[in-house]
Amino acid sequence: MKKFLISLISLLIVFPLLFSTKVKAAALQITGLGTLDLTGLDLGGSLKTYTYSGGTFALTGLASPSATISVIIDDSTQTATADEEGGWSTLLSSLTEGKHQLNLASGAETLDFVLTVGAEGSESAEVEASATTSTKTLPAAGSTTNSLLFLAFAMLSVGLGLIIRAKQS
Repeated sequence: MKKFLISLISLLIVFPLLFSTKVKAAALQITGLGTLDLTGLDLGGSLKTYTYSGGTFALTGLASPSATISVIIDDSTQTATADEEGGWSTLLSSLTEGKHQLNLASGAETLDFVLTVGAEGSESAEVEASATTSTKTLPAAGSTTNSLLFLAFAMLSVGLGLIIRAKQS
């Protein structure tokens, strides 16, 4: 019993250390188009069309830290590099009015959608959801570090409880 408890405590101490590094969990996503916040819209995933006024704007998003993102607009390719926290941005300029196919790729992840550039004086951007609407309830990216630390703490508590109980017997 004593060897088991020592092994359990050793495991509880070593286990959190194995997972204490920063987790690269950011999935490729678009979070902004010009001045609009698109966080949570799943543009390029379940949302396949988007209309925006103006032909020059920044496209921003998230990806794995330090990842390279290829942005293909019609037949033109641009690249962006994610920072240490996964944020990236690229300037899309001089897009003419009409429809433009956008494809984004980072590693094995891809996003694609049709961007319709409206007249310069358009009142607002308009969103058209595709036939398949996402009903995701979990975040697209996150960290398991807090969960693992909580699990390790719970296991440590149980182990200490067993030790105290064994000493009292």
